[in-house]
Amino acid sequence: MDSSDVIAVCAAFIALSATGVSIWQGYLNRVHFRLSVRPHVTVHWNNTSDGRSIFTMFNNGLGPAIIRSFSIEINGQEIKDSGSGIIYEALKSLGVGALECKSFVPSEGEAYAVNSQLVLMDLYDLGEKHEKVKAALALMKFKIAYTSIYNENNFLYRGNC
Repeated sequence: MDSSDVIAVCAAFIALSATGVSIWQGYLNRVHFRLSVRPHVTVHWNNTSDGRSIFTMFNNGLGPAIIRSFSIEINGQEIKDSGSGIIYEALKSLGVGALECKSFVPSEGEAYAVNSQLVLMDLYDLGEKHEKVKAALALMKFKIAYTSIYNENNFLYRGNC
């Protein structure tokens, strides 16, 4: 084996090594890009001094959250919408009676940007019923299934604060 053969073998080894490193770096970049747009949805429950109870959904992740499903559970039982709206069905199931309420339920396929917030339920004018309603609302859990823009990870939020 003369010197030109040794140089050729070394060049081939260096080329294959560079190819392997490039493939590995591409894989790491792909993982990084997916992590850099990962959403994180939470729900905050705020009881104000003027007797309001407000549930707000936040996306405090790094990328948009695309909603796959939204439901409410009370004591492990999923609430079904019978036409009047899932929020009103949940309040009826809790036995708190008719309340002044503003609500919004995210639908499948909606996307929520980073740092966006959505008021899911705003109960107001509770008056003397505030403590009873607060105790009942503690039994309620929101179940929000969502994904990232890459549509490969399914995330699940379950809770009320």
